Amino acid sequence: MTMARMAIIAAAAAVLLAGAAFVVVKSRGAPRMPTSNVVMMSDLKNLALRQEQLKDSAGRYASSFAELDYSLSDGVTAPLIALTPDGYTISVGHRATTARCVIYSGSTAIAPATRPDTPRCTGP
Repeated sequence: MTMARMAIIAAAAAVLLAGAAFVVVKSRGAPRMPTSNVVMMSDLKNLALRQEQLKDSAGRYASSFAELDYSLSDGVTAPLIALTPDGYTISVGHRATTARCVIYSGSTAIAPATRPDTPRCTGP
């Protein structure tokens, strides 16, 4: 094998190793969100959509889960809904975690959410 070929092979191997190291570092860099939180956040988005549909059709928001005609994902606990002067807050839990996720609409925030219509979770 010529020196030129060996240099090309060595350079290619170095590029491959650097790429593999990047993938390992990248996959370990940011913690992944627990599946239970993803499920709760999805249900919250759907519940918020149901609230807006009810507001459009009946002119009001639901004050109870039963009014929303929605089936929660497996493990998600019954939501706590509170009406506010210009919207609502919704909070849910999950049997697999102590975390709670919330969403709100209007100007009355509910921690840890900081932006309307954007679900956020607490805990692990």
